[in-house]
Amino acid sequence: MIRGFASLLLVVLCSAPAIAQGDRGQITGFVKDTSGAVIPGATVTATHTQTRLQRVAVTDANGYYVLPALTPGIYEVVAELEGFKKWAQTGVTLDAAASATVQAVLEPGTISEVITVT
Repeated sequence: MIRGFASLLLVVLCSAPAIAQGDRGQITGFVKDTSGAVIPGATVTATHTQTRLQRVAVTDANGYYVLPALTPGIYEVVAELEGFKKWAQTGVTLDAAASATVQAVLEPGTISEVITVT
């Protein structure tokens, strides 16, 4: 009886963090150059337009990034890497428990130059 109660309690306690994350979404995608080659090491920043809170990720060897556990809302997503123009997409809507895909294409240039996609 005690063992069964302890097991049930353990299941309930371990599932609490998962329930708390149920209202969160994520933004994922690839960063590539204009020829279609992936860009590893690019910094991708998602900024919640209402709260101004930011989450940052760096692309992996395949040019892929994940920004998990984001609150629902509208985001601006920026990708940048030295030797390329900064790329930005505004108006990325993220719903609760949803995933949005944002693909960035960086053009050669300087970071002070910005390409904005709406």
